[in-house]
Amino acid sequence: MIEGDILKQVHVGEALRLWCKKNNLTRQKLADKMKLPKSNIDRIFAKSSIDTNKLLDISHCLDYNFFADFWGQKYIIDAETWMDYVTTTPSYIHIGHRIEMHLREKKITQNQLAAHLGVQHPVISKMLRKTSIDSGRLVIISNYLEHDFFSDFYMNILSNMGDEKLFLQNKINDLEKTVELLQQENTMLKQKLAKYE
Repeated sequence: MIEGDILKQVHVGEALRLWCKKNNLTRQKLADKMKLPKSNIDRIFAKSSIDTNKLLDISHCLDYNFFADFWGQKYIIDAETWMDYVTTTPSYIHIGHRIEMHLREKKITQNQLAAHLGVQHPVISKMLRKTSIDSGRLVIISNYLEHDFFSDFYMNILSNMGDEKLFLQNKINDLEKTVELLQQENTMLKQKLAKYE
């Protein structure tokens, strides 16, 4: 059993700045590569966390998997395996669905997650509908649910797609059952209302 947090907080801007320095990429060259004004690059360097979709864009642009940098257990693997991780191109996933799926598996309610994050329930409800999330918040959620959500962007992609399909099918089934119950209730209410006509 691995002790300690699964993930660590990473200052995304600093990680990007160090990568650029290591690879002799100036801010202007980075701006040109990402098709952004140079001032935007300065703002990115200053950010401690970033939206996961933006992190995907940066990873694709630089051919480096910045999602792997968040893993807090690097010491348990060899250098060759680690290089495989950082050179694997991360892919799009619906992170809200992934989090909701793990909440269900662990029987943790949205209210419990909200309390852990120090937010109100509507914030969680909205978050689970979104396709991206702030990287800093995702680290906290990953450690709370004991699952590395960052690796979902780049490891076992086909498996993740299967999990996503199963999750969506279960959600559709739940919604269909809800619709059926609402239709039954609607019929009952109409019958009661008819007595007063």
